[in-house]
Amino acid sequence: MNGPVTPQTCFEQASVDPVSPMVIDQLPVIDLDLASMREKGFVTFDGTDQRSRPFKLLRAKLLRELAETNAQLIGITSPAPAAGKSFISTNLAASIAQVHPRPVVLVDLDLKRATVAKNLGHTVSNGVEEFLQGKITNLAETSKRVNGVDLIVIPARSVEGDSAEVINNQSLEKLFQQLAMLVPDHLVIFDLPPILANDDAISIIKHLDAYMMVIDGMSSKRQQVITAFDFARPDKCIGTIFNRYRGSILDQSGYGYFGNEYTGYYSK
Repeated sequence: MNGPVTPQTCFEQASVDPVSPMVIDQLPVIDLDLASMREKGFVTFDGTDQRSRPFKLLRAKLLRELAETNAQLIGITSPAPAAGKSFISTNLAASIAQVHPRPVVLVDLDLKRATVAKNLGHTVSNGVEEFLQGKITNLAETSKRVNGVDLIVIPARSVEGDSAEVINNQSLEKLFQQLAMLVPDHLVIFDLPPILANDDAISIIKHLDAYMMVIDGMSSKRQQVITAFDFARPDKCIGTIFNRYRGSILDQSGYGYFGNEYTGYYSK
């Protein structure tokens, strides 16, 4: 990728049916069970939870990078399944939404293992897969507003069969053009499929401004990581996230994300 591609210019030569702007206040609301969310590790919906600290640090780093590059479309992927990318995507999107001047949009594009709605305790009636299949024509019909935080969620339901039949250049073109019209100037985070699971992530990443790679500190293999980055080239990676990483006491980077030394800070 030679430089950031804004959603307004991503497919400027293609035609798309006009749609009405998304009125955020009129979107259906997802009411969260915060106690249940915390139990599952989704801690950034409560900014006082000390476990939200690593996501706040990640948020600060990412927002600085985005300000320097004017990037708006960010994908989050992993080399292989079960690395925690959906967990990271949801927590990071909610954390950014706490401080971002405009609502953040979280789109679930992992159509074989769609989990964003499930993580939020929400049952999907119309998912983004129906928009990609042409069954509905307006993304607003799939979008939800999370109560208590400026976060818009465009969920998905897992599809059977070959997801490549749903995620193709024509359907992605429609998706990104409508996102540009419905939510201009918003930060959009995409929960993507794993790079090595199928070719969906590669098809999507080339349309984004950048992506982040989630690596499981417990199970990701070196060759998986190398191959995943090779497959994603030449598109821009703006960060690597080590999930479930356990550094030693001698680790001089020593964030100690979950250390007791921060308990008093967050309880005030």
